[in-house]
Amino acid sequence: VVLGEVGHNFAAGMTGGEAFVPDLDGRLRNRLNGQLVQATELLESDAARLRDIVHGFADRTGSKRARNVLERWDEWLPRFVRVAPKEELRELSAEEEGAAAMP
Repeated sequence: VVLGEVGHNFAAGMTGGEAFVPDLDGRLRNRLNGQLVQATELLESDAARLRDIVHGFADRTGSKRARNVLERWDEWLPRFVRVAPKEELRELSAEEEGAAAMP
């Protein structure tokens, strides 16, 4: 989870996992390494996990930024996107399609 801005070529070496990043100025997708990763909208389950992570971080560190995010959750949540490797997203999509096809 990132609670601030990211630099150019964010996630250039990302080969797995995911990152939740706020697109504060509408230019996040231009800063990503588009050959390897993709930004997608959050799912409901992502939003719940994100809130839990930010809450835990705020509790452990006393982060003012994390507290601000939690206090203004309805404003912050729509700004977040999920960044993951394209290959991982393809695999998840195939798994979801297979699960949906099962009776």
